[in-house]
Amino acid sequence: MLALLLQLYEENDLPADGLVDVLNLTNKRGQSCLHVAAAAGNSSAVGWLLSHGCELLRVDKAGRTPMHWAAAAGSEACGQLLLAAAEQEEARAAERASPTSPSTPGRPGTSSGLSPAASLAAAAVAAAPADPAAVSKLVSGADSNGLTPMHFAAAANALGLARLLLGAGASYTAQCGTDVFEASMPCNAGWTCLHVAAMRGNYDLALEVLRHHSSLPPEVQLAEWRPNRSTRTSDPRAITDRRGTTAAALAASRGYPDLGTVLHPDNALAACVSGSVGTLGPDGQEVKPPAMFTCPITQEVLRDPVVASDGFTYERAAIAKWIATGKLTSPMTNLPFTSRQLYPNNVIMSAIKEWRLEHRLSDPRQPSAKRRAGSGVVVDVNNAVGGAEGAARDPFISHLRSHGM
Repeated sequence: MLALLLQLYEENDLPADGLVDVLNLTNKRGQSCLHVAAAAGNSSAVGWLLSHGCELLRVDKAGRTPMHWAAAAGSEACGQLLLAAAEQEEARAAERASPTSPSTPGRPGTSSGLSPAASLAAAAVAAAPADPAAVSKLVSGADSNGLTPMHFAAAANALGLARLLLGAGASYTAQCGTDVFEASMPCNAGWTCLHVAAMRGNYDLALEVLRHHSSLPPEVQLAEWRPNRSTRTSDPRAITDRRGTTAAALAASRGYPDLGTVLHPDNALAACVSGSVGTLGPDGQEVKPPAMFTCPITQEVLRDPVVASDGFTYERAAIAKWIATGKLTSPMTNLPFTSRQLYPNNVIMSAIKEWRLEHRLSDPRQPSAKRRAGSGVVVDVNNAVGGAEGAARDPFISHLRSHGM
């Protein structure tokens, strides 16, 4: 049909801009040809439409882009084409914004091997407005219900497409904003893609999301974290919907006990994604870090440990974000902080270094000669725990040493 449409335009010498207008016409659901082709998983049609000027980020009446529909169809091929088009759009936007790079819109008739109509269409694509955030809007954009392409990929158990979306920076903690009663995507308000996977028993997809999360550095993990009363950890498994239900509880209630075990936030994330109870040493043996070496928020081995006024040791970036979002109480005790000061815990830092050396584990921290400056919200204190001459009289240090530290 699309080939016939192009032939019609060529035989009748119709203007190419008219072809673009026709391709972007919508049906009663607000869907363009690109939406329909993506929903059908027709990668050939998607590629043709994108090359002839169909709008990439147009949303239908449900607020969904073509990527939502490609994800619903589980089509990795369509997703790759859409993502490539978004990357090209960002590149055009960057080129136009650069003062040293003159704008070079396409010139009709110069595209090798293209018919006159196709050449005009290519020129129209090159001259069209370009969004500098096209990739982010495409992979993480939410529809009118708050559903993202990752929700649809989780429902379709589309592993390849999920990897594509996650690799492009798609949010895996985005929550549905309202109860949805669509037959193809029933979900409750507050569901993440893990809830959707749990509902359908899609074990492999849930595991892929967790592996992606665990592969990210703490600062990137924390970027996805939205601290609130029910979510005191950056672990995506701890997120609850508006009824207080975790993905693990949902999986268990649906009769997927193995998936429920993997999704339970009380089970070590490293164990769930690797099948081991701890880090693997160079000899292949499992090395489980002591509990005091693990941040209660990130559930990872501490890299930059600091002590808060509640007496607990946290990853600096994690507790700093907790306080910066206006939280006045401890995530561990729920009691008010007596101070916003954070004390670098050199004792724990030294102990972790010795533990890594003992087990021949690499240090993931980047060496730095300078300590990070204060953010303005959390105050860094120079008399770091374990770093002053009078550390032996410090009650906190005495407590640690009394426990073998």
